[in-house]
Amino acid sequence: MALYPCDIGAHRYAGPQQTIYPALVSGGWSDRRKLRLCPTHFDALLETCEERCIDANDTAGPPPQLGCVSCGAFDTPISFGFYATVYPMRQERRDFWGSVHEKCASAFCADWGLDLSADIDPDQYPPQLAPMRPGQPR
Repeated sequence: MALYPCDIGAHRYAGPQQTIYPALVSGGWSDRRKLRLCPTHFDALLETCEERCIDANDTAGPPPQLGCVSCGAFDTPISFGFYATVYPMRQERRDFWGSVHEKCASAFCADWGLDLSADIDPDQYPPQLAPMRPGQPR
């Protein structure tokens, strides 16, 4: 049995790898990661997705109204979209989406291994379409 490093917590674990691909987006800005997780961290992040996100694979009716993935509050403004693709052990992939307040973004990014300071390459956009950093005035 192999030992893998958990991407959250910097510890090793034995057993099959479980992976979550989280992404935080706002306009043209985004940060994405691949998280290889120990069972404890995987279960905790999956539980957050199940409780506070919309399961993209559930088409049984209109999606429920959900608040901020981080704090659960329904107030506005919501500044970020959150997406996660989850690969549980021996199961089909699951996709989730939700929203995050700007005031919650720093703590949320720390919990999910995302980098709120990730830069955008302004040269990849024409000047009139250049994305703004989250929270930056136009």
